[in-house]
Amino acid sequence: MPSSRIRPSVPTGVSAGPCLEVPLISLDRCDAADPLAALDALDAWLDAVGSPEAAARVLAAVAEGVRRLVQADAVLIEPGRATSSAAPPAAAGLDDAQSLALAALLGDPAGVTPPEFTAVPALGFGRVRHVPLADVPGARLTALRREACSEFDDAMLARCARLVGRHLERWRMQQCVHESESRFRTMADHAPMMIWVSEADGRCTFVSDSWREFTGIATLDVDEDRLACVHEDDRERVRTTLLTAHERRRPTRIEYRLRRHDGQHRWVLDAVAPRFDAHGALLGCIGSMLEIDEHRRRERDARFASQMQSALAQLDDAEDIMHVAADRIGRYFGIPTLVFADVGEDGQDATVVHLHGENHVVSAPRTLSDVIDDRFLEPLRTGNTITVHDVATDPRTAVRLDEYRARDIGSVMIVPFPSGGRWRFVLVAQDAQPREWRDDERELLHELTARVHLRLERARANAAMRESREQYRLLFESIDEGFCVIELLCHPDGTAFDYRHLEVNPAFERHCGVRNAVGHTALELIPGLEPHWFRTYGEVAHGGRPVRFEAQARALQRWFDVYAFRIGRPADRRVAVLFSDITGRKHTEAALRRNEERLRLALVTGRLGSWQLDLLTMDFTCTALCKSHYGLAADAPLAYARLWDELVHPDDRDAMQAELRAAIEHHRDYEAEYRVVWSDGSVHWLVARGRAAYDARGQAIAVAGVTLDITERRQTEEALRDADRRKDEFIATLAHELRNPLAPLRHCLHILQMESAAPVDLPRMHAMMDRQVRHLVRLVDDLLEVSRISRGKIELRRERIDLAQVIQHAVETSRPLVDAGRHALDVELATAPLLLDADAIRLAQVFSNLLNNAAKYTPHGGRIAVSASAEGTDAVVRVRDNGVGIPLDMLPRVFEMFSQVDHTLDQAQGGLGIGLTLVRSLVELHGGTVSAQSAGRGCGAEFTVRLPLCDTPTAHGSTPRIADGVTDRGDGPQRVLVIDDNRESADSLAMFLRLCGREVHVAYDGNAGIEAAERLRPDAMLVDIGMPGRNGYEVCTHVRAQAWGHALAIFAVTGWGQQDDRHRSERCGFDGHLVKPVDPDALLANVDEACRRRRELTTP
Repeated sequence: MPSSRIRPSVPTGVSAGPCLEVPLISLDRCDAADPLAALDALDAWLDAVGSPEAAARVLAAVAEGVRRLVQADAVLIEPGRATSSAAPPAAAGLDDAQSLALAALLGDPAGVTPPEFTAVPALGFGRVRHVPLADVPGARLTALRREACSEFDDAMLARCARLVGRHLERWRMQQCVHESESRFRTMADHAPMMIWVSEADGRCTFVSDSWREFTGIATLDVDEDRLACVHEDDRERVRTTLLTAHERRRPTRIEYRLRRHDGQHRWVLDAVAPRFDAHGALLGCIGSMLEIDEHRRRERDARFASQMQSALAQLDDAEDIMHVAADRIGRYFGIPTLVFADVGEDGQDATVVHLHGENHVVSAPRTLSDVIDDRFLEPLRTGNTITVHDVATDPRTAVRLDEYRARDIGSVMIVPFPSGGRWRFVLVAQDAQPREWRDDERELLHELTARVHLRLERARANAAMRESREQYRLLFESIDEGFCVIELLCHPDGTAFDYRHLEVNPAFERHCGVRNAVGHTALELIPGLEPHWFRTYGEVAHGGRPVRFEAQARALQRWFDVYAFRIGRPADRRVAVLFSDITGRKHTEAALRRNEERLRLALVTGRLGSWQLDLLTMDFTCTALCKSHYGLAADAPLAYARLWDELVHPDDRDAMQAELRAAIEHHRDYEAEYRVVWSDGSVHWLVARGRAAYDARGQAIAVAGVTLDITERRQTEEALRDADRRKDEFIATLAHELRNPLAPLRHCLHILQMESAAPVDLPRMHAMMDRQVRHLVRLVDDLLEVSRISRGKIELRRERIDLAQVIQHAVETSRPLVDAGRHALDVELATAPLLLDADAIRLAQVFSNLLNNAAKYTPHGGRIAVSASAEGTDAVVRVRDNGVGIPLDMLPRVFEMFSQVDHTLDQAQGGLGIGLTLVRSLVELHGGTVSAQSAGRGCGAEFTVRLPLCDTPTAHGSTPRIADGVTDRGDGPQRVLVIDDNRESADSLAMFLRLCGREVHVAYDGNAGIEAAERLRPDAMLVDIGMPGRNGYEVCTHVRAQAWGHALAIFAVTGWGQQDDRHRSERCGFDGHLVKPVDPDALLANVDEACRRRRELTTP
């Protein structure tokens, strides 16, 4: 190997360390005679390279030096992780591309031992030798020669590898230290606390950026000026503590005040810990400072709050609590004036309950509005704290600024205490000067407000409890009600079966009659006490829910009103019982209920509404029934003014008010009948009765009474008056109608008594008398018919009939009256049968009455028309005439009983005024309607009858024949017994029967009749019903009970013709019921037919 000398040259620009400039290496020559000296020179020069960054730069010069020392064509040094994970290899004799390609070809050198030469033809080298660098992971030194046959100096190569490896490891260690220091500084500068570092001699050599930002000092003598920022009162203590920490080599903590950049001192906590090297030698200390000014303030505030709460806890009087609280708060915050205010239950008004100033002025209670502006109240109600830093500049206080200045107020804080969704208490802090209220002051005042309020509430509750206890004691001893505290005795399942008396008051014995109850159980004192008492008290003890009830203790024969509530815990099973003996009240209530029930029944039955008028307030109250009398709903308001202005009829108001005033003035009962107008316009009659109540001075204070709707009564009275009038008219008409047929009868009888009467006139007189008697019978029959219909006693014999035949029969019946008036009668009937389910005889009576009316009330020579047709589901019959007509005011009443259109003598046509009443009643019984139409007097009239048609025609399409009531007379002689207490009636009937060829016997009472019947065994008996002794029913029953009584015919001949009378006759065994006066032909026919049937039944 040729020798060379290594001489370093010193180009500038490379920093090898903090204070040392190291030049790049320049190899001018190689000294083959002393390679080791050259190697030492290289080692010494590398020792001067202290910076890892500089080491990375000079590594290429090192590679060149090694190349010359080992006489290689090229050298490649791969530093691995000696300087940086991303450091590139350094080469000598190779360009950048060759060095990277060679490194890629060689790959990872780990584990390549022993070193071997390998040709690298691609790069133009024939031999390569690479050696790992000791103690440097991933680092190696590679030497290359172009000639493959050349050899390396392995000893020199190994020396160079050790040299480079040692310096690479040193640089790696320096870089680790540098990176650690960089990380520490970064951490210290960004940590939330302030960091400082001192050396072993105690000098401070480092402070973090956070410390500089806190103090506002950018550059300073770290050691001396750091202590200059400490508060002068704490500086010596801090210095001594730090020196002690160095000497004792123990961690320590110290709190002191440090000046902030704004000149204010803040408390910090400085935690100091010693630093040691790997061998345990002291390197210095490291400290971390944390600002604890807020923490210390909070501790101070908490300590103050706790001390104040302890002080308040010793007080029981609310005023003392407010005074002490205000005094302590004022001194702690430096606030001259404090105000406490309680908020009302409505959450609207706040009352000042304490005002504390520099002179400890306690004012009388006043509203919070006297202390603060009203515009602050609404935010306070929502729980918001109000702060005014300067009343002179805050726009919210501009309105009352003069008042604030007069009261020496410069700033205000108002703190509400909300609870349960509303504000309950307010603290007002007032300073004489403008003041920047801090957030921590607001928070502390809010907490103190809450504590003061809670302590006040507790004190007030305690005071109320003490008062309550005192009241309880006084009440316990003085109340009239019985009181006891009981303890429930229970089964294992918790069911109460008895209770023990723990405490009773003096009134206990008076109410329940039990002595010496304390210590004894209920069953010991009252053996028969009902189980429901134990069950009820057990539920109170277990459930805790108070109960109020009334119950009877039958064992004591008393009623009690009881209020029971639990005392203590459920496990104590104690119940307090407050009770009173209400036995007398129960008896009174029972009697009162009976009276009230009677009154209620009287009011309800009598349809009476009650009312009351307060004369002082003019409040009018009344029951629902009373309102209904005025046409109002039960929930409708009814004021006294409305009663007079709207409801009472205008024509009755003055009289009513005058009567009311007179009744009040003269202390007499009030009674008035008046009209009221309902909302629908209808008018109703009421009667009001009442009496005024008076005070001790005789002044009327109220009027109470009842109302009764008398509309129906007034209508009834009016109807009765009208009925009475019509009754008088009817009696007069009846007398007239009876006298008319009686007159010719009397005349004929008189003529028959005259000797001069010509026999030729007898047939004429007989016919005249027959007509008049028949007219009298018809009048009586009509009256009876109306009576039966009005009492619902008539029965329709319905059958399928043709309306045309009914009308034809009615026309035939009315033809004599129509012809007598010389009227033209037009009958127009439907071509198709109009079938009805009806009583043919009754309908014929309807249409006959209408035709008779038309004939009677149409002047001679008039025109009457009858038509029948089908309209929908109805058969419609119209009877028209051109007679006298009906006045319009009479149309609504034309169908009423005894109504007659015209009562003048020149228009009197006879009749009782009941024909149209019969028509309407019979038509309605058939489910139809009848109506009358007329344009007025002289315009004729039309009556329209509507009857429901049958759904289907009859099976055979036939209509029953309407019988004329005439029966052929029987020819066989009979023995007839007539029994009637009316001798003339019995004798005249017997005379008639004898003239007809019958054997007739007469008895004038029931007993005589029975005797005659037993003696004579007649074929027929004609028996009156109403007789003294035995009546007709009893006579018939007795005869039918005899063996011979079944063969004879028995007829009732009586004036009683109601349906009930007929049914009773049938039940007693009569063959028929004939009503006086009896048609002679019908009598003979019925008797003959009955006798024939009886003979057939009894003939074997």
